[in-house]
Amino acid sequence: MFAMVARSAPPALPWVTVGLFMLIGLTMMRPVFLVLDALGVGAVVVLVLTLAGGPAINGLSIGLVLLGAIVLGLALHRDRNEVIGAIGGAAAADAMLLDLRERIRRRRQPPLLPAEWLLETDLRAARGDGFCGDFVVTATEPGRRLDVGLVDVSGKGSAAGARAVLLSGALEALLNAVPAPRFLPAANDHVLRIGDAEGFATAIHASIDLVSGEFRISAAGHPPAVHYRSGAGRWDVLEAEHGPALGLLHGATYPAQEGVLARGDVLLLYTDGLVENRHLDVIRGIDRLIGHAEAVVARGGLELASVLAEAIRAEDGDDRALVLIRRV
Repeated sequence: MFAMVARSAPPALPWVTVGLFMLIGLTMMRPVFLVLDALGVGAVVVLVLTLAGGPAINGLSIGLVLLGAIVLGLALHRDRNEVIGAIGGAAAADAMLLDLRERIRRRRQPPLLPAEWLLETDLRAARGDGFCGDFVVTATEPGRRLDVGLVDVSGKGSAAGARAVLLSGALEALLNAVPAPRFLPAANDHVLRIGDAEGFATAIHASIDLVSGEFRISAAGHPPAVHYRSGAGRWDVLEAEHGPALGLLHGATYPAQEGVLARGDVLLLYTDGLVENRHLDVIRGIDRLIGHAEAVVARGGLELASVLAEAIRAEDGDDRALVLIRRV
């Protein structure tokens, strides 16, 4: 591409160079990758200018590359600066983020359930960051009922992670305090009260009777749950009508879909980071998830959620979360 531009439209070469540099840089989150990108693009610029018969050091080209590096470098620190600005100082921000990391670790511990029930979760932050914008909240009535909420907060990085942890505390309290049909409307009201420009979130809520296996699923702008029926050997996507994402619309309603988890059945909840990326639409992504889930569930064993999440990992550009509920 560089050679074609250099030959056919030399004046456009600097802009093409910076455009490619910014495109590559935006896919990276750590400064070391940005530096490597700058060195790589700089080498390509010098090489192409030399092959095109021009001066190897083109001031405009080098200047624009450096400008791109500065812009992207500022973007790298945006999330942390937002947190610092919100709570008043770098030391306080660092202390808060360490506390948030510990709270995230504690919240990943599943509740105790009767022997015939298995609940597993797998949460992975974008590009291996310490903070994930996806989170799980649970509430149990020992031996009788399990409620699970999977939430995907808008945005990425430490700012999204901070919002996720703060929101998870409120939603966990709501999950324990209100009847199942009222959870998503109450969560929506809460997000509207505290919302900002990036304050919305998608969510899915499963409420399961641990005695009968009956369940109800409701969702707020979230990918649909998947139900494996062991008796029929069939995977069903629960595509009933959903309500809007949390924090978008006052008075929103969230219709529920009901079913029964028999022995051997599985219920999967997941975020869009597992089924959608630049090369994969949601429908094909869900089909891909089901294909891998069929093999993983048939193989059996423990840590099925982790095995399945690893099997379908496509890229590290988005937070990813998976909840697996199985009646054995």
